[in-house]
Amino acid sequence: MIGVIEALTPQALAGATRAWMTGARWFTGNPDAPLEFGPSALLAKGQARTEIFLVRCGELTFSVPLTFRAQGGAIGVFDATDDADGQAALLGAVYAGQFAAQADDGAPAAASNTPGLRLEARPIRPAARVASAAKLTSEQSNTSIVYRFAEPEEAGSAGIILKVFRVLSDGANPDVELLSALDASGSRAVPRQYGSVRGTWGTPSGPAGTDMLVAQEFLVGATDAWQVIQGQLARTTSFTQKAEIEALGVLTRDIHRQLAAAFPTVEATAAMRAQIVGQWRERAAAALTHAPALLPYHDQIEAVFSGALKVGWPALQRIHGDYHLGQVLRAPGRGWVALDFEGEPLRPLAERVQPDLALRDVAGILRSFDYAGGSAELAGGDRHELGRWTRRAQEAFMSGYGHIDGSERHLLDALILDKALYEVSYEAASRPAWLEIPVRGVLRLIAGQNG
Repeated sequence: MIGVIEALTPQALAGATRAWMTGARWFTGNPDAPLEFGPSALLAKGQARTEIFLVRCGELTFSVPLTFRAQGGAIGVFDATDDADGQAALLGAVYAGQFAAQADDGAPAAASNTPGLRLEARPIRPAARVASAAKLTSEQSNTSIVYRFAEPEEAGSAGIILKVFRVLSDGANPDVELLSALDASGSRAVPRQYGSVRGTWGTPSGPAGTDMLVAQEFLVGATDAWQVIQGQLARTTSFTQKAEIEALGVLTRDIHRQLAAAFPTVEATAAMRAQIVGQWRERAAAALTHAPALLPYHDQIEAVFSGALKVGWPALQRIHGDYHLGQVLRAPGRGWVALDFEGEPLRPLAERVQPDLALRDVAGILRSFDYAGGSAELAGGDRHELGRWTRRAQEAFMSGYGHIDGSERHLLDALILDKALYEVSYEAASRPAWLEIPVRGVLRLIAGQNG
């Protein structure tokens, strides 16, 4: 239980939930700023009442589902994502429109709402009977609940993972938009989609709306690629993963082809190129302040970036946006499956949905291989052997991904350098012991350019 309140008022809720909210991993607001409970949507009523609230903290809007129960003459407040009745209500919201009366325009009717927040259920496929539910404890930017089916479905799915998006921004969430399109195309490269819930509400500047919940296939027994490779490197640095890493490259190329077919592509105009390269330069400037050892290499870094403006660019398209080994699962009997298409969660949504270079995803996974080798070295592994493993893993991935021409190779080098410089700033701020991994990555790429 989060707390006890005497009455269901915004002020009482803010007081009862402050310590819990500001201590949550998903809370990215100012912990000292006021919490403003705004409109809510009623998901279930009775002895256990579940509502999903919009909570403002400064410029951020959070999604906060809560469950309430009578506690003597007061009201107990519970985290709906960690409460059995709340979990049932959240999954039920995905299917509310499926069973409700149709609106006059033929669209699914919304779930029951209090004024100010309207929910629209968007079910895609029905779910089997649920036997149990449990909140995952390892997530940070969102909250997920796993619902296990009483019996596996014919297609082999053993459950649903329902994600509660915590920070809300006006517009379609790419994790819903992109995965739904890939699933609709018949792709087996991503989890099957069960449905989502979209919320709309009013703001001083006009109506706003976004995806608040999404239900996807839960892959039992799956392990992310980072854990798979870390486990292999703990046993041996001999390169024995060529076939499966090539398969990961094939999967990545397939996803890029499917996204380019499902969404419009955009010509990379001179203005777009200048804007993207300008972002690289900004991240480089920040990295040089965090790692002064890189200052002597400013000109070499700039040469890579300015050179990218002199080569041809492919069309820009929708991409994953935050692609690394932790975003890919190895599922028993199925192989690699990609997930979490939100993009970098700290970037504004308007940036994350813009067409980009598909090679940015490639750069992300290549840097992730370097991190796998670097972290194994920090754990006591041999630098030479791990460096050789990293190179072979990157080569195997590119073999699976397929041919890229000379201009694309130059762009890929620039994107790898940009990613490594971003990592320099991240590690300097959060994990100084790992700073040498991206710093060495920057230096290797510059040395290669000069070689």
